[in-house]
Parts: sequence; structure tokens; C-alpha cells
Amino acid sequence: LLDTSKLGQATLSLLNPPGETKATISMPINRVKEDLLSFVKKLLIKAKIKQTDLNCIEVQASGEGFTTTRLRVAIANALAYALNIPVKPITGKALKKKGIMIVPPLYSQAPNITTKK
Repeated sequence: LLDTSKLGQATLSLLNPPGETKATISMPINRVKEDLLSFVKKLLIKAKIKQTDLNCIEVQASGEGFTTTRLRVAIANALAYALNIPVKPITGKALKKKGIMIVPPLYSQAPNITTKK
């Protein structure tokens, strides 16, 4: 579970069914896009499990920030694809696109990428 709901911080958690936390690791949000895979590796070591033991990736598909939401969902989808395991949103449904299950990002508002007039 990748949670970026706290300002400036990301928390990566490994959950056992039915959702009990097995291990957690936190990082500054600005390091997520650069170091996420190393944090995943540290989390697996902390939990004493192998990458092949993972059976699903859950992600919070909605959020306040456009970039943070997009990044979080893109990383979850990419990891699930690379590990050949399902990805699912904490709330909502995954979609099938070109034969691949993905979680679409749910934005709280349209992106603001232009300067104000």
C-alpha cells in the first residue's frame, strides 16, 4: 500500500490478508519517484519476505494533488505489471485496458498547468 495522504511524506506498507499491517516504511515524498524501488526492497527485507510472495498491490487512486495522485497510481500500476500481479484501488474498481488491469487515477480537480491571468 502506497499512501501519500500526509503532506510531504509517503508511507509504504505491506499488508497481510485481511488488511493487517505487517511492515511499514516512510520516506520524504520528493524521493518517491527516484527511490521507490529501493524503499520497496527495504520494506520486503524488513518484513522478511521475497518479492515473489507478493500477490497484489493496493493503491489510493484519489487525492488532493494532481501530480502526487498521478505518480502514486502510475507507480502502483507499473509495479503490478512488472511483478505480474493484480493491482486494485482501495476504493473503486480497476479497469481492463488492452488486456491489462490498471487502476485509473481519480483527480479531485482538473490540472492547473497554466499561469493565472
